[in-house]
Amino acid sequence: MFVTAKNFSQLNHSIFLSALGTQEGETAEVADETRETYPDVDYSIADYVAAIYLNKWYIAQIKTIDIEDNTIEISFLEKKKAMFQWPSRSDIIWVDRKDILCKISNPQPSVKSKRMLKVNHEDAAKIEKL
Repeated sequence: MFVTAKNFSQLNHSIFLSALGTQEGETAEVADETRETYPDVDYSIADYVAAIYLNKWYIAQIKTIDIEDNTIEISFLEKKKAMFQWPSRSDIIWVDRKDILCKISNPQPSVKSKRMLKVNHEDAAKIEKL
């Protein structure tokens, strides 16, 4: 079952929460290290997350959630120095739920340019620890 922005509000919340559970062993390898995942975090359409792709973390926004496959479609932002921006061409992929490091606060527009976004310091520190 796909969850999109259109049908998300119609989905039974308890079914949604139970379907997002993960298997035993809440760790995954990243660059020969283990990291903790957050199985009890409720993800929603439009949430911002830190996700692992090719052994690096990236900031992305959730577009679609597939409860049956336990996968999430995300749209990556690109990093520009200490800030992020939406790429000129969309960078959207499906990832396993275990590849989502954590949910973060919505990035805020920078003072100089509304197109450039910055992640708050607490979220950046949390991501780096993972």
